[in-house]
Amino acid sequence: MSVQNLIPFHTSAVFCSNCGMMLALESHTPVATCRFCRHQTQLRDLVDTEVVTKKELTQRKEWMENSQTEQKKQKVTKVVVEEDCPECDSKQMYYETRQMRSADEGQTVFYECVKCGHKFSVNT
Repeated sequence: MSVQNLIPFHTSAVFCSNCGMMLALESHTPVATCRFCRHQTQLRDLVDTEVVTKKELTQRKEWMENSQTEQKKQKVTKVVVEEDCPECDSKQMYYETRQMRSADEGQTVFYECVKCGHKFSVNT
């Protein structure tokens, strides 16, 4: 088996099993050396391996905290529209609109029943 056949170019990133840094794969050597910790990995050991990455959000950003705090401080007044609730006999719903899709498509209308609190949305 040639070195060219050992390099899995069809895969996504390959990481060092020692420190987790991304490995640089070079075609002229059968070994990948981590540039961070210098750990060496045989390329044949990387063939047909599956790479799974995860991102765990453990710290909230300051701008996220400020935004939520500001929203809590502001008194929210909800707009009421005459719309039948599909869950109860109420004829009034709170509503708000947001542009959830691309700008050339319609907006999304979010409804919440004044009486029972049932929520649903409609793409317009």
